[in-house]
Amino acid sequence: MSALKPRGLTPAQRRKVKAINDAVASVDRAVRDHLASIDTFDRTARKVNSGRVFPEWPQRLLGLQTETLKARDRLNRLQTGMRAEHNLAAALAELASAFGAWHRGLTATDEDVVTAAIAAMRRHHRNAARLGKSGLADLKAGR
Repeated sequence: MSALKPRGLTPAQRRKVKAINDAVASVDRAVRDHLASIDTFDRTARKVNSGRVFPEWPQRLLGLQTETLKARDRLNRLQTGMRAEHNLAAALAELASAFGAWHRGLTATDEDVVTAAIAAMRRHHRNAARLGKSGLADLKAGR
């Protein structure tokens, strides 16, 4: 999540945009660490043609879900009244749900549960992307 440079906004809008940026950016490092770890394990599994799920993956997914919910909670506490805040908080909630579904799929042994978890993960991810794009556009416009 990159720093946004608002232009043409009032000082009050700039303060609100900065507060929203800070709330979301506060989890960057933890999220990057979790994703890097998952990526490393995934590349290792591909090299050795292993279809096995590493025991650390579900823990990392729960960590991603937790960090995402922390960012959402920080946004909710701001109460800026901006539409961007609402859309970004909703996007983070959807993303946390996607991580939860991914976790369910990895830890399940029943094929039907895995299939349902994959479908839920994709649906939540699409919703998060849509809400995130809308929130970013609102943030740029100072809404």
